[in-house]
Amino acid sequence: MELEGEIERGAALWKSSILVLVGSISAQVAISYVQRRVVPGGIENAIRTLTDLLGLLAVPLLLLLGCAIWVRTVRERLSVWRNGLGLSSIVLLSCVWMIDLAARVASRIHPY
Repeated sequence: MELEGEIERGAALWKSSILVLVGSISAQVAISYVQRRVVPGGIENAIRTLTDLLGLLAVPLLLLLGCAIWVRTVRERLSVWRNGLGLSSIVLLSCVWMIDLAARVASRIHPY
């Protein structure tokens, strides 16, 4: 019974990861299209703003999914140094994302 629950949770996490990946690829295709074709300015600005916001939201989502998958599936089987490396990479990516977020907020408050 517990094994079935773990399999279902793992499948849900993988589905979420695949959905985020498809969204990222779609955003990349949209940006590439806007850069190489002549489109109205309003549509270009909307696509750029939307992909900017999706990119800002995708990083913490992927970090949470990666952390959840790591904790639930492979953490117990890894050695201490590999667990430390995984945890430090999650912390480092979180810090970089927060610095990027702070820079974006600061540029919105005082652009120049």
